[in-house]
Amino acid sequence: MKSVRTIVIAVAVIGVGIGAINICYDREPRYAGRRLSQWVKQGQSTLNEKDPEWLAAASAVQGLGTNSIPFLLKLASARDSKLEKRIDAWLEKLEPYSHFRLRLAAESRERAYVGFALLGEKARGAWPVFIKWTSAADPELRLRGLAYLAWTNPDKETYLPVLLRLTKDPDKNIRSPASDLFRARYPREAEAAGIYKPIPPVENQPTTKAST
Repeated sequence: MKSVRTIVIAVAVIGVGIGAINICYDREPRYAGRRLSQWVKQGQSTLNEKDPEWLAAASAVQGLGTNSIPFLLKLASARDSKLEKRIDAWLEKLEPYSHFRLRLAAESRERAYVGFALLGEKARGAWPVFIKWTSAADPELRLRGLAYLAWTNPDKETYLPVLLRLTKDPDKNIRSPASDLFRARYPREAEAAGIYKPIPPVENQPTTKAST
């Protein structure tokens, strides 16, 4: 059993190494002696915009400004390789060692969400990339582009046309959040476009007998 555990850990370490090399190949920007990823991790630990830890992280990431965009876009674009997917699927089957699952790409994208949220309005340099993603053939990438735009709070001129287009997306999993974001951000424009909040189905309503 010990040898199996050793093999599992070794494979996981190899997989993590592959992902780390792919993600961190470019030199990571630094601020106040700390790497960008360290500031993002600090913000991710709280996700509270009023928390001093978040405010300090936001100040640092915004201090880096547009220099942080290439690295964050690299995280946002992360995709597991075929080898990593194979390793992850294999680890999933190896109870009780499934806690060694890799999930590298998903975790990288989550860090990117936080990083762009910390960057705030200075993330506008990444908006063209996100808008391009919302027109991709891959629905997962379209949804990801929409999510990153939502996290970076774009201006109306940038955001409204994308929301309007995605409310007509063939994929319900994209139409629905796009419609919700549209109604929440631009209620008047949503009403004018005929995008109303769906009425929930009537269930368990009492019935009355017809009088005889």
